[in-house]
Amino acid sequence: MSGHGISSALFTARLAGYLSSDSAEHNIALELDACGQITPRQVETVLANLNARVLDEMDTDLYFTMSLANLNTQTGQVSLSQAGHPYPMIQHADGAFSLCGSTGVPIGLLPDMTYDRVIFQLSAGDRLVITSDGVTECPDPNGNLLDEEGLQRILSRHCHVAGMDLINAILHDLEAYAGADQFPDDVSILLVEHLGT
Repeated sequence: MSGHGISSALFTARLAGYLSSDSAEHNIALELDACGQITPRQVETVLANLNARVLDEMDTDLYFTMSLANLNTQTGQVSLSQAGHPYPMIQHADGAFSLCGSTGVPIGLLPDMTYDRVIFQLSAGDRLVITSDGVTECPDPNGNLLDEEGLQRILSRHCHVAGMDLINAILHDLEAYAGADQFPDDVSILLVEHLGT
């Protein structure tokens, strides 16, 4: 979310309502299929609809970035669309890295935007890491940014750590890199680990 403070927090809370899991019929990322079952909408359609809604319904100069993904937990297939958010990173089981996605324009900046969808496959032992730019743009005391390569070094250092322990290790290393336990921007991390069948 652009900006800080009360207006950004209120805007974020309103946006959360559009994607609430408490009320599937009001969640813009879900729809009813021909059999009446709740299914996910195409991710790129959700971002385009959300962009239109923000510009039509909210009188604000705020905008935000996001990644939206549908994950098939059985097959490991991921369908992803981005709106200006940093590239998701896959750490493969063999330790190699790939970045995936196709940036897109942040939500709430321009009308009539369309977004791309990328589809990729997680294999057993792969992990998908999606972070806010507060991670990759975290500066050290001299102002050097961590960037994607720095995040890859952290993930490689903790290749045998999993789950919340990995997230805590990333945060610990980020604090060490920054030389402080407070960061200049918000830090968020989403971790998906594909354990296989």
